[in-house]
Amino acid sequence: LELSGMLGIGEGSTRTIIAQLQEKNLVEIVKKGCVLTEKGGKEFVALCERIDVKQVGPNRASFNEPACGMLLKKAGMKILNALRERDAAVRQGATGATVLLKEKKLVYAGTEKHVVDEETAQAIEEAFSPEEGDAIVLAYSREKPFAERGAWAAVLEIEGE
Repeated sequence: LELSGMLGIGEGSTRTIIAQLQEKNLVEIVKKGCVLTEKGGKEFVALCERIDVKQVGPNRASFNEPACGMLLKKAGMKILNALRERDAAVRQGATGATVLLKEKKLVYAGTEKHVVDEETAQAIEEAFSPEEGDAIVLAYSREKPFAERGAWAAVLEIEGE
């Protein structure tokens, strides 16, 4: 499957994902492959409107590895301890993932509100301009595709997909 190669996953995993998307009426199979349904298109657009994606250089929050960062607008309340998000990212090949919350300052999710160090916070704030209640996922890996897949997996975990 061409899609498997693009995603860097096996054909079996790709078929499983497609089946799950079909169950939710998000995609349909046509002669040329898969296409988004009307519902799938609307949900995709809505998700993209709530997410800002950026590559983030090595920093303390990413354990000095390059990261794919995703800001999720108003998603801070959905995150309990950030372990599920980290685990989802790791299952997709990322080295790890850190979830930050914008409160008065940037804090690490799942902690007793440990504040992000000033240098890292400044870099993240400049990249994303988060507002109160936003969440930022930093999935990190020395290999960009793994960081990106990890970030998407963590975001989908947060969104409950």
